[in-house]
Amino acid sequence: FRYLAFHGPCRLILQGCRGIKIEKAEGKLLDQNLTIGFSANIKYSVQRCETFLSYLFGKETLFNDVFDGNGYYIYEEFGEKRSQNFLGRGWAGLWDAFLKGLGL
Repeated sequence: FRYLAFHGPCRLILQGCRGIKIEKAEGKLLDQNLTIGFSANIKYSVQRCETFLSYLFGKETLFNDVFDGNGYYIYEEFGEKRSQNFLGRGWAGLWDAFLKGLGL
């Protein structure tokens, strides 16, 4: 599954590189790679935002998510990426695999 749809009360544990945020959906654009989930009753669409060449060279994503309506969306905070060295990526990958094994 790519996204989670939320409907009704729930208790949920989420993790992001720098944390997560929840905001009201009021015509907001968001990078597709950062979207975690959204309310089931909001309008969701995709909008092309970058040129194909910047996408082809890996600088930007080609599409953004657009949320509008009466509800909320959850996304990963953006900013600095994870450690780029080999050892840092390895530990981060092992930790993610461990959490997935626990179902988190």
